[in-house]
Amino acid sequence: MRWMTTWIACCMVVCALETYAQEWERLNIVSPSSSLRGISVTERFVYAVGAYGTIVKSEDFGETWLPLHYNNRNWRRVRFAHDNVGWICGDDGYAARTNDAGATWSEHFLFSGDVRDIWSSDGIRAVAVGDRGIISITNDSGQTWVDVQTGTDIYDDLLGVDFANELHGCAVGGYSATRMPRILITQDGGLNWDAVTTPYHGWLSSVKYIDTETLVAVGKYGTVLRSEDGGLSWDSVYALRWEDVALRDVDFSDSLHGSAIADDGTTIATSDGGITWFQQDISSYSLQGLDLLPGGAGIAVGGFGVSFTGNFGATWTNPEPIPGGDVLAVEFIENLSGWLLVQNNFIYSTSNGGESWQVNRIPVSESAAKLCAVSDSVAVVASDIAGIFRTSDGGASWSNVSQFNNISISDLSFANEDTGFACGNVGVILASFDGGLTWQMQDSGGPALTSIHAVDGQHVWAVGASGVVKFYSGSDGWRVHTEFPLSIDFAGVHFTDSMHGVIIGSDGAITYTEDGGENWRWAAPQLNTLTAVEFADRNIGWICGTNWHLTRTDDGGRNWTAFNEHYSPNFFDIAVTSSRVWVVGLNGTVLRGEYVSGIENERHALPASYSLSAYPNPFNSSATLHFELPREAKVEIVLYDVLGREALRLAENVYTAGTHRALIDATPLASGVYFAELRTPEYSSTLKLLLLR
Repeated sequence: MRWMTTWIACCMVVCALETYAQEWERLNIVSPSSSLRGISVTERFVYAVGAYGTIVKSEDFGETWLPLHYNNRNWRRVRFAHDNVGWICGDDGYAARTNDAGATWSEHFLFSGDVRDIWSSDGIRAVAVGDRGIISITNDSGQTWVDVQTGTDIYDDLLGVDFANELHGCAVGGYSATRMPRILITQDGGLNWDAVTTPYHGWLSSVKYIDTETLVAVGKYGTVLRSEDGGLSWDSVYALRWEDVALRDVDFSDSLHGSAIADDGTTIATSDGGITWFQQDISSYSLQGLDLLPGGAGIAVGGFGVSFTGNFGATWTNPEPIPGGDVLAVEFIENLSGWLLVQNNFIYSTSNGGESWQVNRIPVSESAAKLCAVSDSVAVVASDIAGIFRTSDGGASWSNVSQFNNISISDLSFANEDTGFACGNVGVILASFDGGLTWQMQDSGGPALTSIHAVDGQHVWAVGASGVVKFYSGSDGWRVHTEFPLSIDFAGVHFTDSMHGVIIGSDGAITYTEDGGENWRWAAPQLNTLTAVEFADRNIGWICGTNWHLTRTDDGGRNWTAFNEHYSPNFFDIAVTSSRVWVVGLNGTVLRGEYVSGIENERHALPASYSLSAYPNPFNSSATLHFELPREAKVEIVLYDVLGREALRLAENVYTAGTHRALIDATPLASGVYFAELRTPEYSSTLKLLLLR
């Protein structure tokens, strides 16, 4: 399968966050999952659906895929009447319809429980089946739904439905408690359904009409049932007879040729209309959905992506993943050139700030975990087992540049286009001085290292398990800081210069230094596992982690403020440019923010004296403090209430001469009078402010 294509990202502004006047966009770049459940092929397009809201579309029969992310529902089946009009159905009783080839969707609630399958020949009339044996019909594109078959048994589920024409249809499922199949047929377009009994065991998951009289149904134990009288009676014609295997879908190219797929990767095919079947094992990955076309071509989808056939299902290609899933790492070189590392070793690269992306894949079976951009065209990727891979053509081709065996690389950092460092298990630290082409051992021994950051070629920090912190200072080599508790496993490190840095721990610990590591102070611990830290300058930085954790500091790491957003349950990495911050995480999450700093420098002529002012005043939700410094000074700005209690600490750092501003976020404050006090070693000023709700 070819993985080189340009995707135009469809951006959705999901939430504007008031804190720091920062807005986030969730970018629809990466499909939430590469695991697929259902597929439908039209004359021009291929549509597939899966877990976590995955909806993807191909315009070249599965060579490349475009994500059509709709929401976070688990979708089970997709059925398109023609190129533009189609239905999807899934968990929690929902189905959705599009009439513009997936650009937009209208969602409809059908019934309590999961909608397991849906059928439609024209996109207007649709029949859906699901939990508790419910069958629901719409005749007006989903505006209204009528339950024509209602079940009361929680173990009676309908899993598949198909129609030969507008009148004759069949729904199949089973009783999960007794493992008996459930078969219903209709001869009046679905208004009335009659149950058919069979002596066979095992629920049925899919049914397909060959003609109005001939049907094939498949299901548990690899069972294949066949009917020649419109579904009134059935014969068992094939069974894998394995307890834990089920055939999940069946389809026919014509009256003779058909195929069925199983949840253990098994496929079976027939060339005599389903009377006899032969077996082929193509993979150990689950297969869930199937669509065969006249002429013999077909696509199967499942837990590891897509498989193809060109001979009516007699043989299939090994499954190949589609681009999608967790976004593990992000790197940007200023605002335009960026890289994403996605699950299954997919690499996304952009040269226009994320407006379009080039998709490639690293040709290695082991999973890559970390990414470092060296330049616009050069990047290196670390694999837990396979070592280090490098590209010099924007990701189109990759070469293994590892010189060491049995070393697991966990992180990479480049100080410039020539000098880079890598860290890994057993305290290993590697260095490269030719842009990542070759690597040499610099240090080893001790606990595993998880994160490394090269400030420049002479100042490098590495952190890891059991409180280990290693520091490199040019000719002095590597030395270990021993003041940290062994109980802390450090997960990330970032230094803005040789003096100022922050280290985060996997248990929520945050420590920072302002003197090159001579002294370390602890910030208030976070409640979640922390995964990455990145700074824009000496003051402004972000930390991400699990449980929707995303926080920002404006004072060099002393204090952190959480964003109240729920884009992803787990964030994995952060990249910061001069005006943007990128955050990536679980299920295809890519966030882009245009940030305004909490403390922002204004470059004008140097002021002649100190001053402090505020606008607006009185204020409602926020106000901006402007302060001028005639010379560099250590500045503290504290907001007090009328009783003299500290309400907010707005600044506590050394600032250069010039005009600066601090943003007051009034979200946690009650209405009333407040006093902002600016203090330096040689000056102090107090300003009265009025907060009105």
